[in-house]
Amino acid sequence: MSAGATTQIKISKGQITIPESLREQYELHDGEPIVLIPVENGIMVKRRCDMKSLRGSIREIDVEKASKFIRKLRSEWRIK
Repeated sequence: MSAGATTQIKISKGQITIPESLREQYELHDGEPIVLIPVENGIMVKRRCDMKSLRGSIREIDVEKASKFIRKLRSEWRIK
């Protein structure tokens, strides 16, 4: 099945069954947590990821530059 193919899925008792072809294509396994995200035209299904898996995916942060930015924002947000 191609990535652009349409698949009709029925909901039974509030549960969704993802067809085997899609589970194999996207390497989804029984019991694996997923996230359902409401979007404009329906629901997007995403593999759930934990924050630990994101470690190293963002470039190094300049702590001093970030601290200056935060201090600036805090001073702007203060009630005068």
